Amino acid sequence: MHPNPSLRLLAAGLLIGLAQSATSAAPTYSVKDIGPINGSIKAAAMNDKGWITGTSSNLPDGASGAFITGPDGKNPRPLGDDLRPYAINNHGAIVGTFNDARGEVRAFASGKQGSEPHDIGTLGGASAGALAINNHGLVVGYAETDLGSQNIRAFRYDSDTGKMTVLGNCPIAASSAQAVNDKGVIAGNFFCQETDPIQVFIASPPDYNLVGYALQDASNFQVNAISPRGSVIGTVSASGHPTRSFVIHPGKQIEVLRTPEDLLMTMANGLNDAGAIVGIFEANPSGEFRAFVCNGDCSDLTDLNTLATLPAGVLLTQAMSINAGGQILATGSDGHGYLLTPKP
Repeated sequence: MHPNPSLRLLAAGLLIGLAQSATSAAPTYSVKDIGPINGSIKAAAMNDKGWITGTSSNLPDGASGAFITGPDGKNPRPLGDDLRPYAINNHGAIVGTFNDARGEVRAFASGKQGSEPHDIGTLGGASAGALAINNHGLVVGYAETDLGSQNIRAFRYDSDTGKMTVLGNCPIAASSAQAVNDKGVIAGNFFCQETDPIQVFIASPPDYNLVGYALQDASNFQVNAISPRGSVIGTVSASGHPTRSFVIHPGKQIEVLRTPEDLLMTMANGLNDAGAIVGIFEANPSGEFRAFVCNGDCSDLTDLNTLATLPAGVLLTQAMSINAGGQILATGSDGHGYLLTPKP
């Protein structure tokens, strides 16, 4: 018996969860400790104003759970202990997941500055997850289509109309929309048949047809981000080969980023329109992960720990996102989140 195809796609996303520019010297950064952050790679997010959302065990007045900060990571305030934020737009609208009274995973979206988080529904099944939101309120993610079927499909949700629409028209499929930009271009992962490898899709308005991308001999892709101009980054893995990062520029084919070949793993998590990319790499079998920043094709990959002064004994283990101003949201080996701001 084959495993449930939708669960296979979702599991791959959880295990893995760019404008070209001339290479330039990496900046150095000032560092702000924003406290403990719980969760995985998508458990915290940042917008272009430096507002940060995520989950924390160290909020004001002893609170824990979801939070939102003001500009530059300042003045965190709690949003509720049952929310798991995944993304935030420049108005402070947040999307993510929560568990309902029956224990089902559901998708939520909030108003401006994290106000009034609410369930946005499903495609007919019991569960859903909201993974990204653009500045016009377009939300994307995944949802079950039938009760009890666990058939997972990518969706787009219009915050103004409250309408959720399935993406793609494969007869047998599993898909998840991972990222969306302000042009309404959506990127994610899908397969059409149960035996198909997981591929990347990009869907553009107005018809949102899924256009697939893959590399020869690679079986699993995970989309992590899309830039304002429409460049898509993520990771690709194949049996017997290390996990690497890819990029798809508008109108171009998919290509593997030129990160150093001796690295055991690279995972590109975020990018901005200046061509800067951030993520995580593993350099040796000891399991020590480090955050990186690079530009363009990533041939200039730099360990972020060499560009910032951190508390004694702390290493930046992953970089999750980079905004238009070049600020980077990262996590440290001490379990804290750190906001890195380029020095003048």
